[in-house]
Amino acid sequence: MTERELCNRWQVSEATLERWRSEGIGPICVKLGGQVRYRREDVASCLRRSSFSRACCLSVKLVIQASLVAYKITTYTV
Repeated sequence: MTERELCNRWQVSEATLERWRSEGIGPICVKLGGQVRYRREDVASCLRRSSFSRACCLSVKLVIQASLVAYKITTYTV
């Protein structure tokens, strides 16, 4: 599966997947001709691991988004 397909499936940005790759978390990827690909079995395995789950990632994403909204509100109201 392509990076874009995984981003759409998990509702995360390409930058998030890139960060996860650099931090060694998330699904194992393969680079083919300079393009990142994810094997479906590696994606499924990643979701099953207790240290990494889509629900966890989405809750972290929501916390970050909420923090950014709070920051913007604080910045505009000061």
